Parts: sequence; structure tokens; C-alpha cells
Amino acid sequence: MTPAGLLDVLGLRSGYRQGTVLHGVYLSLKPGRILGLLGRNGVGKTTLVMTVMGLVRPTGGMVRLDGDDLTGRRPDEIARAGIALVPQGRRIWPTLTVAEHLELAARHARGTGRSADDMYQLLPRLAERRRQLAGQLSGGEQQMLAIARALVTRPRVVLLDEPSEGLAPLLVDQIGAMIKAMAAGGVAVLLVEQDLHLAFGVADEIAVMAKGAIVHRSDTPAFRRDPATARRLLGIQA
Repeated sequence: MTPAGLLDVLGLRSGYRQGTVLHGVYLSLKPGRILGLLGRNGVGKTTLVMTVMGLVRPTGGMVRLDGDDLTGRRPDEIARAGIALVPQGRRIWPTLTVAEHLELAARHARGTGRSADDMYQLLPRLAERRRQLAGQLSGGEQQMLAIARALVTRPRVVLLDEPSEGLAPLLVDQIGAMIKAMAAGGVAVLLVEQDLHLAFGVADEIAVMAKGAIVHRSDTPAFRRDPATARRLLGIQA
């Protein structure tokens, strides 16, 4: 596969002591585009984003950002290069305030990153709670904080792992609007998601993962017009 995007994943392999999870993943993300990554539980979606981010060591293949080889670099180096992760479960620090989260993240921004004030203008709800401990926020507010923490670093690529998890439908729609706004600003987005309403509502393309590899990729409207493929790969009616 010839690299064609801002972020290129080329034959990526990784795993844990129990064995290999990723069996040669090929993926390309372009600026301003949202790729929804679907797949049954346990097929390697979270391992993929963790490996791209350097939190799981690759055993083969390559990760490139705008042609720069990031394979095997430390997570902090990958973050400074321009990739941000919004992890599953949000991973906020419950004893830090909203303001402290954003101030700490802004210190590691690429160049002149977005300020915390920019995030407060984008998300007035966080502004209202800026002095509140993150552990006291609702699930939706914590997810907004996790996304704002990523955006304040001025990333070129954002990896979102199950951002709708545990959220009410109205909050899922708000998160979807934030994801669209990221892409509108030129960010390349990889959205790992189980909520088809969110994935279909925001993604330009859909990729499906099975057994540690990408087994299908098409634009979102085409995927929705092909329910047989959705049933075969995901066991659901798209």
C-alpha cells in the first residue's frame, strides 16, 4: 500500500503477552476527514489506537505522520508530533479541576496551541465548571473535557475510542457535533465506535475490522446501502 494520507498505518502488527492482536493493519487518514472504525468486540480496535499512540509497542509495520516515521517512538513524542488520543473511559484525573486539566495539556501544545479560553468559548458548560473537580462532573461533561484536553494541544490527528460510551442520546449528538467541528478545522479523525447512529452521522467513510485487520472500507452512504455486508461483518442491520 502506498502512503496517501496525513496519517498512514502500514502493515502494523502488535499484541500482548497472550499473543498477537494486530495482524498487519493498513489504514490512511486524510486532513478534514472522519473515518469511522467499526468491528465486533475484541477484534483489535483499541489495540490499534493504543499502538498508533505508542502505548503498545509495535512488533512490525509502520506508522507515519505526514511522511515522518513515528514507529516505536514514545507516546509523548507522538503527541508532540501532532497525534492526540481521547481514550476509552475518558481517563481524566478526578482530583484535578477542569481548568487544571486544560492548563496542563496546553503546556504540551504544538506551537501556539488553542488556549483553555478557546475551549471555554467552544464548550460553555466547561467554562461554568472550570473550578470543579473533574471527578464531580457528569459522564457527558467528562467526555467533553477529554475531547477539549486533546484539542488544546492543537493536534493534526485525533483518535477517539468509544466517545459515546455510557452517554445519553442527546449528549451523543453533542459529541458528534464536536467531532464534526474538529474535521471542519482540518483535523484528521479516527472514530472507534459501537454506536452506529454516531458513526453514520459523522463519518465520511467506514472501515470494519475483524481478527486484527481491516477487512472492509467504503464511504458511509455506500456502507449503509449494503446491509448484507453489515450483517456479515458486524452481525447487525445497518
